[in-house]
Amino acid sequence: MIEFNPFEGFNEAEGLPEDSAISMVDEEGIESGYRMLASKKDGDSLYMLVEEEMPEEAVLEGAQLGESVAEVLIFKCVAEGESEEMVFELIDEAHESFELALELFKEDFDALGIEY
Repeated sequence: MIEFNPFEGFNEAEGLPEDSAISMVDEEGIESGYRMLASKKDGDSLYMLVEEEMPEEAVLEGAQLGESVAEVLIFKCVAEGESEEMVFELIDEAHESFELALELFKEDFDALGIEY
């Protein structure tokens, strides 16, 4: 699971932050940067489609090889409490919510040119 630090300027109407850059801290305290591509709600569950920020060296290396270097991930909010932190878990192929999450973001994948 990953802890999510809420960000300023969340646009409730569109479901996306005004500034799509976010950071998350994992259970070991390691911070990672992401760019939110889309968010969806299914009932009470919140899902986020994010692109992992890559170090500049990886972007340049990938461009030289002609490969896409961005990794796209889906997270599900598993806890919102009285604190300012939200807890997210990664939705991978083995996750029970994988098929639902994939279906929720199919239009976004198509619009962004992401293979799934």
